[in-house]
Amino acid sequence: MANFNPLHTGAAAFMALAIGAGATAPIIQPAPVLAQQPYRLEVSVPAGTQIPVRYDKQKIVVSPTETVPVTLTVASDVKNDNGRVVIPAGSKIQGKIVPYDQGSRFEAEYLQFPDSSYKQDINAVSRVVNRRETITRGADAKSILTGAAAGGGAATILTAITGGGFKLAPLLGGAAAGAGGGALLGRHKADVNVIYPDRDLTLRLQSNWHPNRRSY
Repeated sequence: MANFNPLHTGAAAFMALAIGAGATAPIIQPAPVLAQQPYRLEVSVPAGTQIPVRYDKQKIVVSPTETVPVTLTVASDVKNDNGRVVIPAGSKIQGKIVPYDQGSRFEAEYLQFPDSSYKQDINAVSRVVNRRETITRGADAKSILTGAAAGGGAATILTAITGGGFKLAPLLGGAAAGAGGGALLGRHKADVNVIYPDRDLTLRLQSNWHPNRRSY
C-alpha cells in the first residue's frame, strides 16, 4: 500500500507550475549595443559598369601626343541591379585625355555629384580613339574646328601649318601657342586626333566603386 506524503506532492506541484510559467513567459534580451550605432549603407558599383557622358562641344581636337584636362557630364542615371540610382545624371567627371596605344583615351580621376562640393576618386576609362585628320597648308581648318574644342597642342599645329587665318574655339589645356610652333614652321602637313565625346568617351569602370567613399 503506497504512502501519501502531502509535502512531496506540494513540492512537485510547485515545480510543475514554475516550469510551465518559464515555458510561456516571453524571453527578454537586451538590445545589442551595435544596433544603436549610426551607420552608412555601402553600395558597390561593379567593375565593367558603363557610364554614358556628354560634353558641351560636338568634338575635341587634340594632337596625337598631348594630354588635355577635360570635365565630362554624366548623360543619364547609372543604376545598380536593384534599380537604385548610384550615379545621377548631371554628375561631373574630371579627368584627362591622354595619348594611349597609338591613339587617345579619356582617363577619369574624380566624380562630383550634382549640388555637391565633394569629389570622389573614380577609376574609369574610355575606349582608345585613333581618328586621324591630316591638316595641310592651305587647307580649310574650319571644317575640322566647326563645333570643336581644340587642345593647346592641336591649336599650335593648326596655327603653324595654316598660318592661323581662322578663329579658334576655346582652347583646352592652356598650352602656349608658341610651345611647338617653331618645330612645325615650314612643314606642309601634320596630323590631329578628332574625338566625338557622345560616341567615343563612354566610360567603363576599371574597379569596383563605392559612392559613399569621399576623397575630399
